[in-house]
Amino acid sequence: MDTQKTLSYMLKGYTYVFCESDKQMKKILRESDVKLFIIDIGLRGLKNGIEIIKELRQDDEYSKLPIICMTSYVNSQQKNNARSAGVDEYLEKPFSKTTLLEVLKNYLTTA
Repeated sequence: MDTQKTLSYMLKGYTYVFCESDKQMKKILRESDVKLFIIDIGLRGLKNGIEIIKELRQDDEYSKLPIICMTSYVNSQQKNNARSAGVDEYLEKPFSKTTLLEVLKNYLTTA
């Protein structure tokens, strides 16, 4: 099962949007009241997840937005890069639905 299908299953009951590009993500952020941002560090394309996180943290409008990163790249350097970029939580794939929902609950009740 791919990540998008897995997350769709795990996020039943939540309103969410999947973005295919950083351009689409920026449009959604401008047009929606986003409460939390989940990003896969291993994004492919013009920018990787770390670069996008850094950009969000430098933007006053999104500097406080909770960011959860998920990745299958599990090593201490990657975790340090993510933390330095400004992620609030780091989930290693595979993670359970329970783990994801606990993280969401922590950030969505304080947002």
